[in-house]
Amino acid sequence: MEYKLAVDSSKKATELPLLRVCGTVQQNPHMRAFWASTISFFLAFLGWFALAPLGLEVATSMGTCENQLFPPTDFPTRPAYLKFKNLKSGLSYCQYGVLNEDGKPIDCEDVPADVVSGAESTAEQKEKYRPQVLANCVCTPGTECRNAGVASVSSTIFVRVALGTLLERFGPVNVQCGLLSFGAFWVAMAAAITAPWNYTLIRFFIGCAGATFVTNQFWCSLMFAPSVVGTANATAAGWGNLGGGVTQIFMMSVLFNPMVASGLEPNVAWRVCMAVPAVMFVVCAVCMKLMCWDMPTARNYDPAVTGKTQKPSMWDYVEVLRDFRVVVMIFQYSACFGTELAMNNQLATHFRTYFQMDAGDASALAGAFGLMNLFARSLGGISSDVCFKYLGFRGRIWAQFLALFFEAIFLFSFGNVDNSQPWYVALAVLVCFSLFVQMAEGTSYGIVHAGYVMFWALLSPCYYWSEMGGMFHGPAQSSEKGKTQSGEIEKQTHSKELVIGDHKKTDFASMDKLFGALVQYPDTTGRFDDYSSIAQALHKNGAYLTVAADPLSLVLAKPPSEFGADVVVGSMQRFGVPMWFGGPSAAYLATSKKQVRRMPGRIIGESVDRLGNPAYRLTLQTREQHIRLDKATSNVCTAQVLLANIAGMYSVYHRKDGLQKIAKKVHGLAQLFASEASPSLSRWAANKTDDHSGQAGKAGMAVAAGSFFDTVTIDAGKNAKAVVEKLQAKQLNMRAIDDSLISAAFDETHLQAGYGYRV
Repeated sequence: MEYKLAVDSSKKATELPLLRVCGTVQQNPHMRAFWASTISFFLAFLGWFALAPLGLEVATSMGTCENQLFPPTDFPTRPAYLKFKNLKSGLSYCQYGVLNEDGKPIDCEDVPADVVSGAESTAEQKEKYRPQVLANCVCTPGTECRNAGVASVSSTIFVRVALGTLLERFGPVNVQCGLLSFGAFWVAMAAAITAPWNYTLIRFFIGCAGATFVTNQFWCSLMFAPSVVGTANATAAGWGNLGGGVTQIFMMSVLFNPMVASGLEPNVAWRVCMAVPAVMFVVCAVCMKLMCWDMPTARNYDPAVTGKTQKPSMWDYVEVLRDFRVVVMIFQYSACFGTELAMNNQLATHFRTYFQMDAGDASALAGAFGLMNLFARSLGGISSDVCFKYLGFRGRIWAQFLALFFEAIFLFSFGNVDNSQPWYVALAVLVCFSLFVQMAEGTSYGIVHAGYVMFWALLSPCYYWSEMGGMFHGPAQSSEKGKTQSGEIEKQTHSKELVIGDHKKTDFASMDKLFGALVQYPDTTGRFDDYSSIAQALHKNGAYLTVAADPLSLVLAKPPSEFGADVVVGSMQRFGVPMWFGGPSAAYLATSKKQVRRMPGRIIGESVDRLGNPAYRLTLQTREQHIRLDKATSNVCTAQVLLANIAGMYSVYHRKDGLQKIAKKVHGLAQLFASEASPSLSRWAANKTDDHSGQAGKAGMAVAAGSFFDTVTIDAGKNAKAVVEKLQAKQLNMRAIDDSLISAAFDETHLQAGYGYRV
């Protein structure tokens, strides 16, 4: 299939041409997915906050305005009323109190009675309160008409947590269509709001549509290669977030005001308005289902593409939260994206209530906040990249800190702009505030204030990684490129990073910085050891146990998983690959379910050459070709795959029973050899090892290793090397381990007995 976009070997797009949308779904699944995820996320935000600019109309219909619940004539000194002032006439709700220089009241409390009754007081001043100064619907923080905003952002938290599992099971198209369909129902149900309880409930369920952000990012990650996926994700997320600003203008100026102007009652008009985003949700869901694929190569999602075969458990999340830096980042996210959600919910009501703007103007100002997403989020990423270029990783932390710091400053400033100042002052502060909110954008929620933001901003110095550094410290010296001399590298590699020794003499429990251990099973002397205690000690410190095991011995021996191994590796050469074949052989790698598909594609090993200079090489590469699939024309891979196929067919041909016969024969030969050196050895029993250490043989020697499979080590006194030389002269290959120990290994091709006697 020829794609409209340039693709890599996995068919992911390596470019992001925004206007290249032509072609069938088979030819251009990438841009269809990009625009579908962006538009669906945009519409989700539009519907999510559709009720925000209509908040005062909804509150009036429900009778939950503060001046409806608390009539000013009965509650004249309610604090919310005392703040009001008619911006056109200059009259305040409170007409008399402590006077300022221009003779206007600034305080309605603790006014002396004799001042009020004084002869110099005018009749107008004595009419202390003027309810007509109040807005039609007074809706201040903490009242029923404001609380529903909290419900609308709380539900999305729980849905986003669960959405990862749903995406891996049903794929992004089905999940996004499901979220939009679910959201469409509840957006349409908003037309039936009659009381605070169902208003809060409906806004809670509409908030589930906010989880479309997760699908937005997941889908783009499936469609775009690493070289452009960052740009694709940032663009899709930023433009999708525009819906939170557009809805402020769309719902009020495009829908509500024209309906009222045409003769509809406000109580009816806002209910009709809510049907529009509901219909848009349904249309978008149908188009996505019919016109989009989950992946570049298939309509339905395959979880193997992401390298996962199981969903993360709750313990995985707990493990991540043990890192305090993760916790700080979570709360910093809540201080920026949480601020945006709070502002999307409240700004229109704020401007209409305190600045006495008409609905259209207030919505336009509120929309300016969300429209900053068009460029501000990208500006934050660019700033972070520029800082990283010149300052390294500490530059990214500084960019994060400064964005949050100035967000807090402008949030504090915005809170101090009241109706005594022109609206354009509030707008200027709001735009600056929005700029830094989007630059520090994140994915957590909450209604925040300046002190909250500043507190978490000041914790940015807590970010420190030894390999990357922090705000005030660079990376550790050993991590800085080019700073370590060759001798230091050798010392570091062999003394600090890699410790080679006897596991019986190593206290693994005290090595809290150890990340893993590699042991042999059986070991170099042929002995089987139980590594249960080592596995427990390693796991207690968060480290892993890797066991290098002979696959033929595992046919009969105790499986490493039973004593706590996390990874088991070994060579498959004895499974049908001739010893004389030469070159790299096939290997096997097995792991616990927790580690399935977490193996990296490549591992670069660090060592030193014969001159002591740093040397690097690929110590692991899961595939041979490092170029695009269509250019990989060599057959280098075939040679290695051939060996894996040989080993696989060997196993299939012999099956379990055949492999057991071979393993028992091999062990029988080794045991026969040992019996000629030690008396009355019992036969091998599956999953059971017999310890023969120290038993004297007929040849006067003793078996040094305990339980064994195909390798027997015997104690030859002080004549080990001499014995080996004489045996080699007779074409018997044995190994001298040290001055006293020699060992012999057997396979199924050995036919003769009497080796032990000859030794």
